[in-house]
Amino acid sequence: MGLSIISLNNISNNENKSDSYDGSKLSNNDRSNELFALILVSMLSVIFAITFTSVYFHSHFVLAQPLSSSTDKANFQQWTDRTNNIRIQFNYLPQNPVVDSTTKMNFVVQNLTTGTNLKNLLARVVVTNGQRFFKFDNITIPNGNFTVQYLFPDTGTYQVIARVDDFSSSIKNFSTLSSFQVPVSIQLTGPDNNLITISVVSVIIAGGILLYFLFLSRRRKENKKESKYSPK
Repeated sequence: MGLSIISLNNISNNENKSDSYDGSKLSNNDRSNELFALILVSMLSVIFAITFTSVYFHSHFVLAQPLSSSTDKANFQQWTDRTNNIRIQFNYLPQNPVVDSTTKMNFVVQNLTTGTNLKNLLARVVVTNGQRFFKFDNITIPNGNFTVQYLFPDTGTYQVIARVDDFSSSIKNFSTLSSFQVPVSIQLTGPDNNLITISVVSVIIAGGILLYFLFLSRRRKENKKESKYSPK
């Protein structure tokens, strides 16, 4: 009888030790999972912050560049007036204009034959999408080139109409009318947009992983409590 009681006590002690060991093991696993999730979220958050910062500054703080640069060639347009022997070159920055962000529109008025800039001109620019109109009046052009800045209010393709008059002498020598197009989107396009999309998706995935591990950890703690207080 004494041996039986000792054996039962040993079994009970072993079970308690086993439960304690399993609980400790689960607790360690929970802490490891939470630590892994936090590290993962932190890494992806840093990647997102770096990507977003580089894209934002690249898109919103673009330095003026000459028309011969590779960036400007992508959106370079030219209007030719053979009657008056004039050409007007046009480009805009940034390369992908977006809604409610300043866009620089650059014009260069040249002699079609010689390629030299025409001086002492007067310009008027109209920006329209067919529904809205915005005018830049009385723009003086002393050296053949000028720039206007505009915040596009809506998406779509805008028409930029520029009228240039020559008042280099007391007699009006010529008046020419040119037209150009500027596509405007609601968000960044091209590689920049892909980087932002990847970053956002990465953060969402990291958040989902963190929530999953937190839920799993909580569930294990609840199961542990239930097994501890359940009758044996």
